[in-house]
Amino acid sequence: NERLSVEIGLADAMALMQFQDSAIRYFRRAINTEIELVRMGSKDDMRARNRYLQYLYKLRKYDLAEKLFRDAVEFRKSFYGATSEVVASSQISLGDHLYKQDRCEAAIPLYIEALSVITTNGDQPGLGRAGVWQKLIRSNVRCNRLNDALKFSKKIRQFYLSRKITLSKHLDLLDMEGRILLGLKDWSSALDLYRKGLSWLEMIPGQERPKMEGQFLSIIGELQIRMKKWTMARKYLSEADNVFIRKGLKIPMHYVRWCEYHLGLGEFEAAASYLELAKVLIERNMKTEFEPDLIPIKQLQTMIYMQKSKWDKAKVLIEETDLLIGMNPGSSIKHREIEELQKELKSKFIAR
Repeated sequence: NERLSVEIGLADAMALMQFQDSAIRYFRRAINTEIELVRMGSKDDMRARNRYLQYLYKLRKYDLAEKLFRDAVEFRKSFYGATSEVVASSQISLGDHLYKQDRCEAAIPLYIEALSVITTNGDQPGLGRAGVWQKLIRSNVRCNRLNDALKFSKKIRQFYLSRKITLSKHLDLLDMEGRILLGLKDWSSALDLYRKGLSWLEMIPGQERPKMEGQFLSIIGELQIRMKKWTMARKYLSEADNVFIRKGLKIPMHYVRWCEYHLGLGEFEAAASYLELAKVLIERNMKTEFEPDLIPIKQLQTMIYMQKSKWDKAKVLIEETDLLIGMNPGSSIKHREIEELQKELKSKFIAR
């Protein structure tokens, strides 16, 4: 252990002095020492690896970090056995790394393999099925595998029904599943789910309820728009307005829904007004010029320009939206709908 500490210390010192090659050499030496100690009975097999990973992330050497994660998985498999919980933990860590690199297709099999081990061995503190299900939902959404995401969403909701969690947590899980159903265009199932959520909201005290209540009312309004039930859409959107106004909340996507409502009725000036309001609110809080929430804004604006035969402006927005979609792969649970709409807009533009 003393030798390991010295080697890690030397690696840290080399890193601090920006002697990159020397730092990497000492970190690798420390990992080899760590493996020797594990074979001699030590329980700590990730101390040197974790320090090296931190350093590689700082250098943005993600390919080397991936190799280190994979080496850890293989070592633990060979030493502890493929069905060990520590192997599952390493697979999850590797999956998380790949997910951050937008490689969800490669992350999903690792999560599933880890889930199999956890299911066999039983949930442990910090290593349970629910956490892996959430990662699988997130990864499948990003990969646009919404049916798979829905399957894991149902599992996690069922899992928590028999456990003590806050009603707010139950509603968050319900909302997650509802958004997946929206992405799948299963309007009826989504509507049933959000109506159930509204019935539960009456039991939530405090400041959290109003915003969530308004959010659910607004989404139900959106679902009514999808089903072209305009009177009901206006009713729910107006009820959401009352909640948001009462609490001084301005929700950009709520104004996007009002825009879609007016567009559906052919009221283009009203639609444009709501769209501009949503755009201003999003731009005010943007962290990057490639903000994914701007995608539906630009698509709806394109539709308005097309209705007014402003083809040059529509062309510019189509190109800008293509760029945003390219910069935000799988960023939205409605990504499938966004891509379909983009194709539709391009077809209309070509056929004008």
